[in-house]
Order: sequence, then structure tokens, then C-alpha cells
Amino acid sequence: MVAPGIGLSWGEGVLTYNGRDYPFTFKATGLFRDVDTKIAAAELSGQVFDLKKPEDFGGNYQKVEMQTSESGSTSRATMKNQNGVVVNLASTINGRKFNLAP
Repeated sequence: MVAPGIGLSWGEGVLTYNGRDYPFTFKATGLFRDVDTKIAAAELSGQVFDLKKPEDFGGNYQKVEMQTSESGSTSRATMKNQNGVVVNLASTINGRKFNLAP
């Protein structure tokens, strides 16, 4: 779910690690900026690196790198937490402005 204009987002996902699924929830402040007001929800996918055990996935993530296509329809962000876990996020929403920065 996205709260346009204030940069607050929250949701749920599933981490698949060593053949097992680990459901998780998240809350992010400042992640979604300049969101099209017609967007109430979005889908992100990602790859996780340097995860040694599922418990290391939780924590506070900081942006390492961000890319947005010229049309604004594709966004990618690389984030890292205090446990050294790196997540590459990607979102594609055709025809709507959606920005993973900052």
C-alpha cells in the first residue's frame, strides 16, 4: 500500500530461502515519492544477497543505489541493512509515475 505525497508505504511479502517461504511485513518511510495519485498498491520483486540466515533479513535498510527509467515506469533500488544483507528491488508500472527514490 502506498500513501501518495507523504512517502509512507507498508505491505507484506514472502522471502524464499533454501526452499522455504518466510512471510514478512514491512513499513518504509520516504521510499515512495512522486507517486501517481491513482496508485493505491504496487508490486515489487527483488533478489537478496549476502543472507546467511533468515533472521538477518529483518532490520533497517538504507538505499545504496537507485535507477528510474526516463518515462518513470520502471524503478530499481539497491538497499542494504545493518546485517550486510543486500536487496535489489524492481517495480514496473506501465503508464504511471512511480519512483523508489530516495
